Amino acid sequence: MKACRVEKALQATTRGNFIKIVGTAMTDRESLLLMREEKMQIRCTLINRQIGVVLLAVFLLTGCAFSDLKDDLAEQKTLSFIEGSVILEDFSTASPIVIGLISGDPQHPTLVNHRVLNSPGSFTFSVPPDRYRIFAFIDANNDQHYQESEYLSQFMNVDAVESGAKTEVNIVIKAKTVENLQEQARKLKSKIKIAGHSKLVTPGTIIDFDSTIFSEENIAMGLWQPLNFVKNIPFGLFFMAEYDKKKIPVLYVHGVSGSPVEFKKLIDNLDRSKYQPCLFYFPSGFPISMIGGALKMAVDEAQVRYGFKKIVVIAHSMGGLVTRNYINSLHSKKMEYEIPKYITISTPWGGHDAAQMGLKYAPAVIPVWNDIAPGSTFLENILKSSLPDDTRHYLLFGYQGESSFAGGNSDGVVSIASELRMEVQGQATLIRGFDENHTSILRSKEAVSLVNAILNND
Repeated sequence: MKACRVEKALQATTRGNFIKIVGTAMTDRESLLLMREEKMQIRCTLINRQIGVVLLAVFLLTGCAFSDLKDDLAEQKTLSFIEGSVILEDFSTASPIVIGLISGDPQHPTLVNHRVLNSPGSFTFSVPPDRYRIFAFIDANNDQHYQESEYLSQFMNVDAVESGAKTEVNIVIKAKTVENLQEQARKLKSKIKIAGHSKLVTPGTIIDFDSTIFSEENIAMGLWQPLNFVKNIPFGLFFMAEYDKKKIPVLYVHGVSGSPVEFKKLIDNLDRSKYQPCLFYFPSGFPISMIGGALKMAVDEAQVRYGFKKIVVIAHSMGGLVTRNYINSLHSKKMEYEIPKYITISTPWGGHDAAQMGLKYAPAVIPVWNDIAPGSTFLENILKSSLPDDTRHYLLFGYQGESSFAGGNSDGVVSIASELRMEVQGQATLIRGFDENHTSILRSKEAVSLVNAILNND
């Protein structure tokens, strides 16, 4: 494919996050993004701040990044959704519940997806239109494999054949599994093969910062082609070493057009005698509620697998909105673990004006823009729920830099007004500002020192 000669407009500023609008026509691709180093920071500068040039860049991109985006959005619209709940009849259990989704000929079944719930509740699958079978069982020995001594539901047919449609199904598990269901399960286990519609990893998969999945190309794909990303790039909840039950997991969540690599300085300085890092890597172009739901699913499954009772959350930029969405969802059920410390860094609690420009002028809309545009329904609702009683929020922000699209004083990407939205200030235990920009704050000696002080203060 012929390389585009116009750099993406409305892309993330640095690898750290948030949207900037840049456009020019140059023959040397390396000169498309002008960068200059300043003391302890990397700043992206706008080629031209005149709105006419900005809009020209947007429309020039119609045949480039926006073409890929349009194709990805069109494919997203073809997906079908299977939603429902798992219900226990005449008994209760503290064991996790495994839900399996099967497609294909009954003689050649394929397990295409699964969910692990730590208690009865709701689930969602997004899948290509097809006819499926769904089942669930009580995973009494916590190995995610059905044993004949474990309670099993019926195998239910689900006709999810219409694109964009939702098919509802409730799965009932009874206190006694009848013999014909056990026989179905035995036959299924002998024939089934494992496949999937995505590259979602098993929570706890080991990775390091040198992994090629964190390449700039893959990160850009996650923003502009999120569905293509989940089909081709491993994503989800990773660990950096084998789980140690003596250590508390620290969950790191990046933002728009970011990756876990941005937390390297913080993780290098983490007290590994007490804590263990876990990294959530995701395509940042999807709606925040979808990303937050995926995060909850991954953490819940990890908790079932490893049994931790505490987890600390550290999030940068839009990752703060993702994690707040995830934490809000925990209110609706009994929590199997607590989040005593919640640290957000440079989060746009009030949204970002460039997302609003994208909604107004771009030829195609990245879904996440709908959520981070100022005044969006998502932003209006995100702070309406209070944090759990045992969760303390530490709000860190930067104030060095300027941006034509952040509106007022900013950290070079997000306005200070957005970082310090009044409602979130009222819910924070500590608010601390740093003379850093949007990404340098993650490498700041002072910020790293404060994060460690928070973690080590029991």
